[in-house]
Amino acid sequence: MQATDNQLLLVACDFDRTLIDTNSDLVLFDKLSYGQPLRQQFTTLRQEGLGWTQIMQTQLADLAKQEGYSKADVLACMHDVKMDPVLVSALQELRSSQGPSLQLIILSDANTIFIDEILKANGLSGGIFDEIYTNPARWMTKDAVHVEPYQPLSSPHYCQRKCTANMCKSNILKRARQELGLSDNAGDVRTIYVGDGSNDLCPSLSLSPSDLVLARDGYQLQKLIAKAKNDPEEQSEKVTAQVKTWTTQRELGEMLRQLPTGL
Repeated sequence: MQATDNQLLLVACDFDRTLIDTNSDLVLFDKLSYGQPLRQQFTTLRQEGLGWTQIMQTQLADLAKQEGYSKADVLACMHDVKMDPVLVSALQELRSSQGPSLQLIILSDANTIFIDEILKANGLSGGIFDEIYTNPARWMTKDAVHVEPYQPLSSPHYCQRKCTANMCKSNILKRARQELGLSDNAGDVRTIYVGDGSNDLCPSLSLSPSDLVLARDGYQLQKLIAKAKNDPEEQSEKVTAQVKTWTTQRELGEMLRQLPTGL
């Protein structure tokens, strides 16, 4: 579907396993020799009932206590995360060619430090994205990374679709529209949602038939959409937006390049 002459495009992208082909939260624990022994604790902490942001708080604090830990190592690991060059070029081209008719945002359960450093290392800092909505992170004493939940536990989002306590991406999408000054009229703005995970289902369900979901094939978002579509009892809430799938970041980049002329 091609955007009309007066229709704005809002392209909302997940980050981990979408814009990058890895989980940025796990990079330090996979790549650093002193981080690898902590890898198994993710499963243990999950079994104890901790939410993902709480797990990251614990793991990053423990990582900073390991012998040899340094801020330089953290930054080097993030800078080593390479994005597909076709996807990078597509994002740069969208920004330069579409101007104010396009709003490009990230909605992610990662954190500000990891996302900012990875984007910078891949040439996507400096105004490529209009807004980045994610868990805030900061450097603490002894260069530990501390992450706070995007949605404070003292201010719940009350999502009825059972989103995680720290983030409902439908609420973020609504907030983004308001902050970017976009109309609530579906005919004025076409939303393109790009994602892969289960937490990308809620915002996909909030879209209208004129919108588009680009779901990574074989990942949870695509599987959940297909499961609801094939529900014989039709009790599952279904995505009404158009859905297209992609497999690699290169393929995603090629699809994004088609947005101005129709996809």
